[in-house]
Amino acid sequence: MKQPFVHYYDLHPTQEDLMGESVAQSTLIHYLLSVLTYLFRTTTCFIVSNLNLYQRRRRYEYPLAPDIALFKGVTIPNPAAREFRSWRLYEPNRPPPQVMFEFSAEETWKTDIEEKPARYAALGVQEYIAYDPNDPPRARSARRGIMKRIAFAFLGDLRGHLRGYRLNHQGHEAHEGE
Repeated sequence: MKQPFVHYYDLHPTQEDLMGESVAQSTLIHYLLSVLTYLFRTTTCFIVSNLNLYQRRRRYEYPLAPDIALFKGVTIPNPAAREFRSWRLYEPNRPPPQVMFEFSAEETWKTDIEEKPARYAALGVQEYIAYDPNDPPRARSARRGIMKRIAFAFLGDLRGHLRGYRLNHQGHEAHEGE
């Protein structure tokens, strides 16, 4: 019987895995996952954290694994019953996420700002938001790989313009449209 194809980094840690997350990063990731899950509860989408993304079927391809990825129009039937180790963009019906979030650490900030916007844009990601949970916070957003500074207040009023949606934490709604 032929064994299924396995990417090396689905079974071995990446550099980011070995680094771990700070309490601030972890808290914000869990908070935003909860908010996005609530806001998009009536929308067909898949919201996930730290899922390896692969462009090609190459055993040793180094994955991209954003802190949070939002895939609009994607349904994963019974995700708790299936083990997803990665999202393989080369497979049929596997679009890139529309939105990705990174919560930077001191060690990753430069990569998150200088390298990831172009890499994520090349995948087809429409919006990339990099956030630094340190004091003072620095937040930037990229559309089509071009970074711009944004105001982003997480623990107060969450507002972000995501392609095709406006998030409004106070109104507890996700509105479609620009």
